[in-house]
Amino acid sequence: MHNKRNYYRMLNVQFDAPPAVIKASHRVMMQKLRMHPDLGGDAALAGQLNAALDTLMDAEKRARYDAWLRDHQPESLANRFQPAPDFNDQPEPEPPSPEPSPAEPATAQASVQEITCAFCGEQNRIPLSRAPFSASASRCSRCEAPLTPVAEQLHMDESEQRHWQRLSLGVEVSVKTAWPDGDDVVGQTEDFSLQGVKLRVPAALALSQRVLIRAQTFDAVADVAHIVPVAAGSWSVGLRFCTLTLRMAPGQLFSVSV
Repeated sequence: MHNKRNYYRMLNVQFDAPPAVIKASHRVMMQKLRMHPDLGGDAALAGQLNAALDTLMDAEKRARYDAWLRDHQPESLANRFQPAPDFNDQPEPEPPSPEPSPAEPATAQASVQEITCAFCGEQNRIPLSRAPFSASASRCSRCEAPLTPVAEQLHMDESEQRHWQRLSLGVEVSVKTAWPDGDDVVGQTEDFSLQGVKLRVPAALALSQRVLIRAQTFDAVADVAHIVPVAAGSWSVGLRFCTLTLRMAPGQLFSVSV
């Protein structure tokens, strides 16, 4: 297998995502984000998404692909393929380590997790008590972009998802085109889902460009998936979320229990 693309990242799903989540993510991209060629999407990109779906929905193909990832892109797996322990063949437990004395503060590195910001690249140290992002208030310490992977928001039921779709339609957004000196483009949402958003903006963005989106109801780091000129000085842009934080109201964050 010579395809260097990471199918999991293309479909915005975790490496252990069940088939139902993978299929739902593909459907949202093709329909809601209008990536299907019949809806104006790029045919080559749609073909890649279909190839990713075909591989990850077939158990045998997915197993071969995961083995290929382990050999060729081990850094992308983030230790998600560690084998489960065999509880029938465990060594004798070691005696517990003595508790630290008051003079030895227990500030072990294991108490935090380092997360790289998807927008500016800053390394953030997140307390494990907040991992894996069940509290979606985790933000980058440098650019304040959300750190919560979009997959953590996909556990809502359909009624909750429709609620956020209604709240986020027709709202004004600010799009930061690069860090730290990128332009701030003001636009408006045309469609919204937990996987991505369609915006109307007055400036052209580049395909695959990564941006930071701020709105009254959500903040997100997203990649440009398609862009279509609709009028003089106006473009319709479909973006696929990498990270996402939802807001109940201005200044109030919404968290999802996983």
